[in-house]
Amino acid sequence: MKFKIRTKIILLGASLSFILMLVAFILSFNIYRDRLKSDLNQSVQESLNNLKADFNDDLKNDLKAIKDIVQPIYDSDPDEPEFEDLQDRLNYYQNKYDAFYVKEGTLGMSYDKLNNKTRYLNISGMLSQMVINSDGKIAYITYKDEARNREIILVDFQYQLNNDVGTSSRILGSYFAARDEDNNESPISINYYKKLDIILDGNLIGTVYLEYDEHLVENNLEYFFKTEIIALGIAVVILVIVYAVLAHLTVVKNITKLHKATEQFTVSLQEGNIKKIEIDVKSKDELGELGKKISLMEDEMIDYTNRLALDAKEKMRINTELNLASQIQLATLPSPSFKIANLSLQALIKPAKAVGGDFYDYFYLDDDHLAFVISDVSGKGISAALFMMRAKELIRNKLLAKLSLKDACFEVNNNLLINNEAGLFITSFIGILNLKTLELKYVNAGHEKPYLIKNGVVKKLDCQANFVLGGLEDFEYQEEKIKLETNDRLFMFTDGLNEAINIEKEEFGYQRIEQILLENKDNDIEIVLKKLDNGLQEFTKDLDAFDDVTMVILELEKNNLKFSYHGPKLDVIDEIMEKVNSKYGFIDKKRLSEIGIILDEILNNAISYENVGNLQLNLSLEILDNNLKIILETDGKEFNPLENDDKYITGIDDELSVGGFGIKLVKNLSDDIKYERFNNHNILTIIKHL
Repeated sequence: MKFKIRTKIILLGASLSFILMLVAFILSFNIYRDRLKSDLNQSVQESLNNLKADFNDDLKNDLKAIKDIVQPIYDSDPDEPEFEDLQDRLNYYQNKYDAFYVKEGTLGMSYDKLNNKTRYLNISGMLSQMVINSDGKIAYITYKDEARNREIILVDFQYQLNNDVGTSSRILGSYFAARDEDNNESPISINYYKKLDIILDGNLIGTVYLEYDEHLVENNLEYFFKTEIIALGIAVVILVIVYAVLAHLTVVKNITKLHKATEQFTVSLQEGNIKKIEIDVKSKDELGELGKKISLMEDEMIDYTNRLALDAKEKMRINTELNLASQIQLATLPSPSFKIANLSLQALIKPAKAVGGDFYDYFYLDDDHLAFVISDVSGKGISAALFMMRAKELIRNKLLAKLSLKDACFEVNNNLLINNEAGLFITSFIGILNLKTLELKYVNAGHEKPYLIKNGVVKKLDCQANFVLGGLEDFEYQEEKIKLETNDRLFMFTDGLNEAINIEKEEFGYQRIEQILLENKDNDIEIVLKKLDNGLQEFTKDLDAFDDVTMVILELEKNNLKFSYHGPKLDVIDEIMEKVNSKYGFIDKKRLSEIGIILDEILNNAISYENVGNLQLNLSLEILDNNLKIILETDGKEFNPLENDDKYITGIDDELSVGGFGIKLVKNLSDDIKYERFNNHNILTIIKHL
């Protein structure tokens, strides 16, 4: 449950007030109780002292006379028999002694039968007066029979009943069981008592006992308790009210002002319309100091917010420029996808910052040679990006100038050293692929060794340990070469991939790269790069990349297609054309359109003219040495379309001229065409230069 500060202070004050008043009540209660006990004890003692002073020899002789009357009665039958109950005892003594009688259920001795009852009354009156004056309970005089260890009551101030058989005592001349002198008990009860020995002629004739009951103290305390509780409640209420008023004036009011001011300031901050809120706390205590601190904090917050807004604008401007720079930088790179007759290339680049130092490039040196580059610039950010663009253009220009790879690297290296105050350099893997012979020449300038995927095996390409570009003047670079084959793949990457770390400071490493390449050896190269990128993201999770990551994969592939149909219909032409356009999308659009016309004509006529119900049609396309070879094989009746163009029709029997025109068009669009009959099959072979 939440309470406001005012409620908390009032509850705290009420609790403290109650505790203080309770402590005061307990202390007062104990003091008052001790005082009552002390007064009672003092009153009892004074009463005994007064009795001692008033108990003259005449009274002592009277007491001795009473003792002389009681003693013979007691001596006549000292051994009281066992009784089953009080009534048996009463009956026993009443029948045996005339002097005893039953009064209100207990046994007593009639003082009327004494020789001088005035003596008894005088002494009993003195005891009665002593009890009244002392707030005692009862007073009586006993003497002790030492031989039998019995205490016998001689006089009490009145006859008084007690329902407890074992302590039935207010009986003149009765006797009681032996008792221990060390306990705090009077002969009659367990009340508190004081006693006074009566001495006559040096002999003890009796002992005066004055009993008092502390219940009298408790009765007074009960009254005290009731009155004090009322006073305590009133005092607590008054204290709480006074405390609440003072707390409000000195604390709560100022805290409320501070809270209201900070709340208003926070709202203005959230709404973006920040303004200073004046704090009206004039006290000179800690709250006043807190108000000054909050006011100072408001000034600093306003100043900080204004500076933050300016910084945000500047940062936005810088980010805009960086994003623009990143777009310009990426725009200088070629398309991440490249495909020609027998080669596919796919690239992926992820700068660690808005602009980065990694780059890739590929370009034709001539019709038969394709150059490609992957590089990593030392450093990050703008400086690395500018250095990257300079290095990229140098490499491209030197290679386009028909320099050999090693000479181009030599020139690039020395040029990068010029005006290189920051000491930047690049690592590069540069290759030139002969598209006809598939011979690859390359130089590895301090770069990560690429992976060669051949026949399902992943291994690193053997490379010389050349120095970086822009590192050492006049360094002589070593050029290497290798013969690639169809279906080979070459995977190139920068060290941002293998050196990427996760939250446990573990590197992504070469083993993970090799595993992903092996698991995806049969997938498209675009999927391979996605798998590597996904694996890297899962490994690093939410950690920011500390280095650029660039990946390039090159694949040599067979560009052939095969189709086989049994009893085909004309609608298979659309299916064939869709796959041809997808497979050979890299071919010039004009030539690809001409290929489409050729296929449409020969397929249409073959299906329409040679339809024998269960015609078997086989079509193959293959690119070799920049030529597309088309072979159409059917098992229909023998027919050579090259001998008579007019017989090669489009499926419309009455328009022979159109059919003839179609085969003539095919001849014109083809660079070579021939027909042969082999094993009862018609075979048409067409060559189209690309």
